[in-house]
Amino acid sequence: MEVMVYVIFALLIYLIVAMPSKKYLRRLVGAEGDRTPNLAALLRSRLGQGCTLVFDDVVAGVGSTRLVGTLIDVDDEWACVECVDEKTGAVQLKAVRLGLIRSLEE
Repeated sequence: MEVMVYVIFALLIYLIVAMPSKKYLRRLVGAEGDRTPNLAALLRSRLGQGCTLVFDDVVAGVGSTRLVGTLIDVDDEWACVECVDEKTGAVQLKAVRLGLIRSLEE
């Protein structure tokens, strides 16, 4: 009986470690590569305007799935957004990788 518990535990650990993540599957399919050039051109056309960036997952530097602010700069991989902190009212600059952005709202 104990041997069976050890075998099941080892198989469970193997399944957890071997399971691919969402990011890995997206890179494997190539979904990010298709939308990034179009998104960069779209963001460049909206420089200096206010917008909302919507992400697939919670972004560590942002802390949510949405970022509201004014676009300051955009290059091939990154976007710089000027945001107003809700608590203090201070202006913050946040850089976001274009591959994380799912959509853009005005």
